[in-house]
Amino acid sequence: MEFSARKHNIENIFVLIVFGIFSIMILLVLVLGANSYHSLVKQDSENYESALIPAYVCAKVRSFDTEGAVSTGAFSAEDERSTLHLYQTIEGETYDTRIYYYKGYIYELFTLKGADLEPEAGNKIYPAAGLTFSQEKNVITLTATDQNGTTSQAAVGIRSGREASYE
Repeated sequence: MEFSARKHNIENIFVLIVFGIFSIMILLVLVLGANSYHSLVKQDSENYESALIPAYVCAKVRSFDTEGAVSTGAFSAEDERSTLHLYQTIEGETYDTRIYYYKGYIYELFTLKGADLEPEAGNKIYPAAGLTFSQEKNVITLTATDQNGTTSQAAVGIRSGREASYE
C-alpha cells in the first residue's frame, strides 16, 4: 500500500513537471510571436510613412495631367523653394496648386496663378523632413524625406505629352 501511494506521488510530480514545461513553452511561443508581430507592424508603419508622400504627389500629378498643366520650379520669384505647380483653368482664370516643403511639413497651396503669397499660407498636408522636385522633359522626379529620415524617390510621367506652357 505504501509503495503504491509513493508511486502515485511520483506520477503526480511527473505530471506537474510536464505541465510546467508545457506552460513555459507556451509562454515562450507567445512572447516570441508578440515580438515578431510588433517588429512587423513597426516595419509596415515605416514603409507606409516613406511611401505616403510620393504616392500623394504622384496621384496629384496624374489628376492634373493635361497639356501644359504640370510644372516644377520655384515657389515664387523671391522664394526659390522647390515646388510642384499644378495649373487648371476655372471660368477663364488660371489657378496654381503648389506642393512644397516648408518648416517640417509638406504644404499645398491653391491660389490664382502669379499670386505672391508666403509659404505659410498653404495647408499642412503631412509632416516631413524634406521634399524636392526635378523635371526632365515629361518626367517629374520627387525626392521625399519623412520624419524618420527615410528618403524615397518616385518618378511620374506626364502622359499628356507636353511640357508646361502656363508661363
